[in-house]
Amino acid sequence: MEVFLIQFTFGLPAILLALLLSLAGLIAKKPLLLALGGLFSIGPAYYLGGGLRLPVLIVPLLLFGAAFAVYKKKTRWLWILLIPLGLAVLYMAFLYIYVFLQNSGAI
Repeated sequence: MEVFLIQFTFGLPAILLALLLSLAGLIAKKPLLLALGGLFSIGPAYYLGGGLRLPVLIVPLLLFGAAFAVYKKKTRWLWILLIPLGLAVLYMAFLYIYVFLQNSGAI
């Protein structure tokens, strides 16, 4: 049970959920969905940032900024503010695939 909770809080499921909520908030123009995406991205950003060392922790702040942009009807800024989340998703997927291949003996 603890393993699933840790994976959902810090792992790929959490960042994918953050991405899906953010995209749903972007498409539906609902700031609450974007804020929830920012909330779910705090754990993976902390994990990817190595604690508090790397600037990946700025990703949740950018999502909260995107929610504020939706609230103020500044939709052009949304795409720019969501780019770091997309890069974080790609990096997290790369890490998971690399570890999976390494553990299976393919690398």
